[in-house]
Amino acid sequence: ELRPQRPDGTGLLTYSEIHAMNRAGQTPLLTKVAERQAEVAVDHLQRKMNVVADEFAKGEINHAQFLAIYTRFCEQRAMIERIRSQDPRSTTWRSSMNLQGQTAMLRQQFAAHVSGCAIVDNSSGKIMRQFAEFSLPNDLLTPLIARLTSTGDRAGFEHRERTTMIEGGRWLTMILGQFTTTIVTFSKEPAATQRKLISDLHGDFERANHRVLSRGIAQSERLIYPHETLFGTGTGV
Repeated sequence: ELRPQRPDGTGLLTYSEIHAMNRAGQTPLLTKVAERQAEVAVDHLQRKMNVVADEFAKGEINHAQFLAIYTRFCEQRAMIERIRSQDPRSTTWRSSMNLQGQTAMLRQQFAAHVSGCAIVDNSSGKIMRQFAEFSLPNDLLTPLIARLTSTGDRAGFEHRERTTMIEGGRWLTMILGQFTTTIVTFSKEPAATQRKLISDLHGDFERANHRVLSRGIAQSERLIYPHETLFGTGTGV
């Protein structure tokens, strides 16, 4: 806390006293303190901007979350710099520095949520199991499954992940394995960590069910599905 002391040594000046001194033009006491406060605030925002950049680099947030949060910090920093240039003694910028609730809201607003999931049998092209609200237009789903059933297209692509935007602003992540393919739809662009989670779930699915799948048996009742953890148990249809 960088508030100045009262001249008589009776303690810290209150904010109302500081504003009263500003209005009365009694500024020498406040100038250096106010400037230092603004410098600390700018440094604080820059550290937060660095953290957000690191989160994006690590794949913990998606592109939309990064832009929304980073832009908000930039706006706050620009506002402080503007006030400093106009009146170095002013502390009016302090009222807008509580960003915790705002950034949390932006994280939630632009986060991607899983809306549906389907597991496809590569050999037959049939959907073995689906979860939650999995829905894709036939003109997208049909050629997608047709490609999965083509041995030539599968060559060299095993256990790789593809993510792309589809209709309605949704995103689709597809993990192609040796026997099956997991297709997941997201409400928005998923972060890299979310895509890796889907890839790991699919790898565990084929690993846990390898004996059954390697025999060419694709009966859903004989398989276990780690994908249920995305929605909670009992949601598969």
